[in-house]
Amino acid sequence: MTAPEEAPRPDSLSPQEALPPVEPPNLGLIVRLFLVPMLIVGVVVLVVMGVHYLATASWDPEAYLNQLEQGGPGSWQLAYDFSTQLAQREDIRRDAKVAGRLAAILARRLEQPPPESTPQGHLQDETKLRIYLVKALGEFETPAAFPVLLQAAKLRRNEAEAQVQLAAVEALATLAYHVLRAGGTLPQEVEAALLELSEHADSRVRSRAAYGLGVLGEEPSPEVRKRLLELLDDPVVDVRYNAALALGRYGVAKAVPVLVQMLAPEQPEAAELEKEPSRRQVKVYSIQINALRVALLLAQRNPEADLTPLVEPARKLAQSEQTPAQIRIRARELLNVLRRRGE
Repeated sequence: MTAPEEAPRPDSLSPQEALPPVEPPNLGLIVRLFLVPMLIVGVVVLVVMGVHYLATASWDPEAYLNQLEQGGPGSWQLAYDFSTQLAQREDIRRDAKVAGRLAAILARRLEQPPPESTPQGHLQDETKLRIYLVKALGEFETPAAFPVLLQAAKLRRNEAEAQVQLAAVEALATLAYHVLRAGGTLPQEVEAALLELSEHADSRVRSRAAYGLGVLGEEPSPEVRKRLLELLDDPVVDVRYNAALALGRYGVAKAVPVLVQMLAPEQPEAAELEKEPSRRQVKVYSIQINALRVALLLAQRNPEADLTPLVEPARKLAQSEQTPAQIRIRARELLNVLRRRGE
């Protein structure tokens, strides 16, 4: 005996009734599915761009400078904000008057006693203020920022001030690069100061000075070339690497053996100098990508250089699945260049 059929509930639908009839898409559906979301995304993008434009267009360097001249709590944050805004304002980066006022603020700070040293890894607000003033001055494209940076790069009365000195040496190199790229010329004191700093007892200073000696123009002076070649034998690996990068930018083939070392998959000696363990692998990748970039530049600037030693380490990086994609791509680019050269 079969069970009686259950009467359908008024609110239930059969499988056939549950699905709407299939119809070809019409214009209204296309508009709802595609054009409306695209319009929404477009509006969001325009709003973000508008906010960015207002933030940069309304930025008033005079107001920042006035507050920095007054000093007070939070001044280091103002200096930090100033340096980040400069990256987006070419007109301000070329303003010698603005650079001069900022340089005068730093100069007055440097005339005061140095900030007190604190436990490693902690910086007082005064130290941070001086560091960010230095970094901001390095972003300019006018020689007006050079005198005070040269002063800061040589001033070292305690460890806190040593941090400012390190930032100043970096800023000197950055400023030199920006000024030359903008078509300006460098004061003779810049090269002389970097040569002097390249002999500093602190390897951190020597390393930054070596980098700076590599951005002083298209060709190195005899003094710069001689000093960079000497730094290839420095006992500290960071100094050797920066010297090789500098020489490679100038097209000097004697940088090749150290560039080969920089392309090694492991960099235990260099990584050990990184205090933060989490950043050691990042440093290794940075060494490799910089070596590849400079090797490409060296190949371009010195067609006669023997770059054969670079082939095998570049191939290993290009073929390793452990290598980040950016490095593999650059390694393949170098291999293609070397292949065309017959290396």
